[in-house]
Amino acid sequence: MKKKTDPPQMRDLVICWNTNGFIGNTVALMVMDILYGNGTFKELTDREKITSNLLMFCDVLPKD
Repeated sequence: MKKKTDPPQMRDLVICWNTNGFIGNTVALMVMDILYGNGTFKELTDREKITSNLLMFCDVLPKD
């Protein structure tokens, strides 16, 4: 309600800043626990556990 005084082009940015506090590491872990608990995710192998929380972005796909 307070942000109605902000210029329209800034509203999305301000909303994003304010909602980022709700979506943090704690929420991510809670969601992962739920997904493992209800069977959506399967248990990871030891090798998968090492890299389970790493993301890699690349513009070139591997050739193999």
